Amino acid sequence: PAVPAGVEEYVLPAALAFAEAARRAGVQAAEPDGILYRPELLAQAEVRFARRKYGLNTVLKTAALVAPAELEGLVRWEDHAREPFDEGVLDGRPAPDARWEELPAELAAARGLAKLARDFKEAVYRTASAEVWHNPHLKLYGGPELSREAFLARCRKEAEWKAREEAEKQRRKYERRVAALKKKLDRELRELAEDEAELSRRKMEEMGGYLDTVIGLFGGRKRALTGALSKRRMTARAKEDVEESKAEIAALEKEIQALLDELESEVGAIEDRWEELAADVERIPVTPYKKDIALEYFGVAWVPYYVVGSGPTARTLRALE
Repeated sequence: PAVPAGVEEYVLPAALAFAEAARRAGVQAAEPDGILYRPELLAQAEVRFARRKYGLNTVLKTAALVAPAELEGLVRWEDHAREPFDEGVLDGRPAPDARWEELPAELAAARGLAKLARDFKEAVYRTASAEVWHNPHLKLYGGPELSREAFLARCRKEAEWKAREEAEKQRRKYERRVAALKKKLDRELRELAEDEAELSRRKMEEMGGYLDTVIGLFGGRKRALTGALSKRRMTARAKEDVEESKAEIAALEKEIQALLDELESEVGAIEDRWEELAADVERIPVTPYKKDIALEYFGVAWVPYYVVGSGPTARTLRALE
């Protein structure tokens, strides 16, 4: 049948084997009695999505195959959506001895088909979108070619770096506080050593004074007793200094350990928080620009049907998925 000048036409392949078509239709036949081609409108567009912000550079295809009776009035292209045809599939030749239906008026007017082409492109613009992965906390995006697990792996890796940076800031802050406490601790340790040396000296003096007191008492000297008591007081004071130094050292060591425990807890909380944020992913739609929509195929498509029987009782089985 004659197709209007300037209108593309395509012969679709019989993608469904006769045995399967017959099984689906409940027809008992070993082979078809012929092939019949019926005209429909094929519309297929290529949509390019290129967004640097999203790391998106991909091409999606969308297609529709519409029977002539559905072309009157407003066409709901989404109701006739089908899997796009791969390049080269439509370059085949028709089956030999095939029959052809007449071209209906809806497909015989080039001007009407041009209007439908514009309408299809507008519908694609309104409805086409590519979904990209997004993590709002990490400001990461991933194209539709990535699986959820692959995108999550990227997010976890980035979150590990974020956690390390934040944990390192905390460590530096705590290191300054711990360093100040260790400086005090070193000073207290030196004072303890001095206090212990002083206590040891005082004990030796007290022991010597004690011997002098014993000798003095036998000699009737009261001043020896007074001196011994004074030395005992000084020994007691030196002992108190030692105890105070030990208590201060213990307090400082406890405070340092508490800070280290607090740091460990904070670092653990930081890692847990970033791990949780890394798992918070969503899919967001990205719409195309009109300039990035191109018609790949648009025109009359001859759809193959298997013919079973002849005359008024003949049946036709669609040979297309």
